[in-house]
Amino acid sequence: DSLNALSALQIHPQINPQRIGVWGHSNGGLIGLRMAVVTDQVRAHVFWAGVVGSYTDMLETHIRRIEFLRRLSPPVIEEFGLPSENPDYWQRIDPFAYLDAVSAPIQLHHGNSDSSVPVELSVSLHEALLASRKDVELYRYPGMDHNFYGQAFEDAMRRTVEFFSLYLAE
Repeated sequence: DSLNALSALQIHPQINPQRIGVWGHSNGGLIGLRMAVVTDQVRAHVFWAGVVGSYTDMLETHIRRIEFLRRLSPPVIEEFGLPSENPDYWQRIDPFAYLDAVSAPIQLHHGNSDSSVPVELSVSLHEALLASRKDVELYRYPGMDHNFYGQAFEDAMRRTVEFFSLYLAE
């Protein structure tokens, strides 16, 4: 898992533990967001087209638009109910409930025409992090779907490298 990988990196002699960043795409964004709320050992996070919404947004508002959630969530919803039906359970596991614990800056990239993960999830995270007074940036790419290409890819990659260079510099 990602936290075990982080622990392994921190003791590797060629790794500076003060310069570890996380980049995640799609579901990697959810994994990265979970890391952001449980550890301060990652110094910067970048999520491209991340599944970074609250569980309420994802399971009750956008589930029809997130194909893999439609496939994977029925057994979980059967067991625990929807967030509106069992808010205590979902509140305990939702990274959105712990955004105050985020200590590292976060950069978000999302295509405005993403048919796999709604751009609204990145917008919602951006707004929530701003409300929590966290260091966050959001870049939206007109006409881009779930994967960037052409100039949008070049812009997103340049911004990502600049962000990591700024926050992970020695």
